[in-house]
Amino acid sequence: MRILLPKVIDGLGFKGASRLAQSEKREDTEIVSYANVVSYAFIGNFLVLSPDVATTRHVVDSYLNHETLSADTHFKNYTRWQPRPLQGQVYVSPALMESYKSWANEPSELISDQTREFLQRLSVVSEPITYSLSNEGLGPLHELHVPKNLVLMAVAGISGEANQSPLLTNERSARSLLSWLASAEAQFHSGKGAGAYATLDQLIAEQLIPKEAMENVGKYGYKLDISVTGTAFEITAVPIEYGKTGKTSYFVDASNVVRGGDLQPGGVEGQAGAEVDQATGVGGDERERALFLIQSSPL
Repeated sequence: MRILLPKVIDGLGFKGASRLAQSEKREDTEIVSYANVVSYAFIGNFLVLSPDVATTRHVVDSYLNHETLSADTHFKNYTRWQPRPLQGQVYVSPALMESYKSWANEPSELISDQTREFLQRLSVVSEPITYSLSNEGLGPLHELHVPKNLVLMAVAGISGEANQSPLLTNERSARSLLSWLASAEAQFHSGKGAGAYATLDQLIAEQLIPKEAMENVGKYGYKLDISVTGTAFEITAVPIEYGKTGKTSYFVDASNVVRGGDLQPGGVEGQAGAEVDQATGVGGDERERALFLIQSSPL
């Protein structure tokens, strides 16, 4: 194969490729590249082939530095059960279980208090998911091992989604609506608006937002306000009844980043139109700084 591969590359349309070949040594492994179009290396009995020479280098360096799966303790310990030889193998690292823990500890995630408490109290050792495909003469044999604690975490997450409180439902709806409106504003800005942003009536007239959707905003327990000044816009969503219809006030502008914070009664606009919100001491000009970043891209 080592001798045949350069001829194969020539035969695939890279005539004269051998004249463009460049090789570099990484200990006992040689990396061959052809004008940054294709590169390959042999690691033991395995061929690494990539259109990006940097990727090939990364694979080779990982192997030489013992940073591959075969050198990983978790991989070795949790794949011992698999039969040999294997026809196929899937390994999902313990990072998946770790992500559930970090998800539960993230205050901006809209999950019920009961689900959050359960996931935070659940003290488990993170384990990987492993799968094997083998054939010992009786046909294909598929085996999948899933950690019991991961199943518990997943069930808790799904239960929290299925049985979320009306307050959480309202907050999610408000957050999604602001993201939707911001996308509609961006579409108007780059199209008919020719650099300007639209009022709500203009968005509805251009069929970027259904009129029925805006008429139903109130039933989700939030008051919506859109402020447009030609080349800029601000949209806020504030709970109609703090603590009952929602706790988080939301804000989005031309950055397309939805921000939100629990600003207590009065939300982002302050009580009764006051210049400074009495619960937070934050004035209208400092509103955006008072809100914590929920997500750095449209939801």
